[in-house]
Amino acid sequence: MNNRKIGFLFVICGAIFLGIGGTVAQRLFQDFHVEVNWLVTVRLILAGILLLFLQACKPNRAQIWRVWQSKSVAIQLLLFGIVGMLIHHLTTIATQKR
Repeated sequence: MNNRKIGFLFVICGAIFLGIGGTVAQRLFQDFHVEVNWLVTVRLILAGILLLFLQACKPNRAQIWRVWQSKSVAIQLLLFGIVGMLIHHLTTIATQKR
C-alpha cells in the first residue's frame, strides 16, 4: 500500500475515533457524571501509554528516549503537550459537556 492510501486510511480512522470519542464523552457526562478534568487526564495518559507501547513493539524501540537527549526539543515537546494538547482537549471536551 502506498503512502497516500495509508494517509487516507489514517484520516478516516481519525474521524471515526473522533466521533466515537465525542459520543462516549457525552454519555460519560450524562449518565456517570464524570468530570471534564478527569476525562481529559485519563484520555491523554492512556494515549501516551498506547503510543509508547506501539513504539516499544517496533525493532528500533531505543528511539523512544532520543527525544529527551536534546534539551530544546524536550522543552518544546513538554510545552506542546501541556499548552497545546491539554488546553485543546480541555476546551473541546468542556464544550461537549454543555
